[in-house]
Amino acid sequence: MKTILTVLAVFACTLAPDQSRARSDVPKYCKADLQRFCKDVRAGSSRLLQCLKTNHRLLSPECAQALQKLKP
Repeated sequence: MKTILTVLAVFACTLAPDQSRARSDVPKYCKADLQRFCKDVRAGSSRLLQCLKTNHRLLSPECAQALQKLKP
């Protein structure tokens, strides 16, 4: 779990400054979804993000909304 949170933090730092609100929402709202759907995914921000996108229909509404905010 610590690895997932670390990866999410690193991922959040790589986004554009105007997405700072969206960056903080992903770790906050997607923590349970990452543990549920992506627990076997190796650490790496792109892998975890891809896992969430793959499972987008199963995500909690809050997580789905946080991910939607990341889209340009």
